Amino acid sequence: MLIHGSKKVSESDPTLDNYFFPKIGLVVEKALEQGNKGDWPLITLYLDIRNDPPEHLAAISKTLDSHSAWLTTAKKTANLTEQSPLELKPIMVLVEDKSGDENKRVAFYDDVPMDGSIRVFGSASKPDPNPGRKLPSRKPLIA
Repeated sequence: MLIHGSKKVSESDPTLDNYFFPKIGLVVEKALEQGNKGDWPLITLYLDIRNDPPEHLAAISKTLDSHSAWLTTAKKTANLTEQSPLELKPIMVLVEDKSGDENKRVAFYDDVPMDGSIRVFGSASKPDPNPGRKLPSRKPLIA
């Protein structure tokens, strides 16, 4: 469900299946036909999921399954810190990755079988360029 604002969801609200994927379908199919991977991914689908119960994430996974031929993937490795090469496709799916987002990690990484395809990638926060710095001490304005 693509929704902003009101939390009242109705059958007429746009979804990934009836709105997003049909809008980009011709572009993606043309890109696959041409096979110019040097330009891929062409489209980044950024999912800012704020409501992440397992059944919601399962519905998103099911939708992505039906478009897997369009999605950039990477093989899941035995070691979480080991990265495998990306298999580039026209679309890359990113998800907001904040500390405490256990449900997203489980749905989009942990539940993927070993050597299965990871198709949703976490975003990263910009690292602090000077994490060890000390803030200057402030002198009281009134002594």
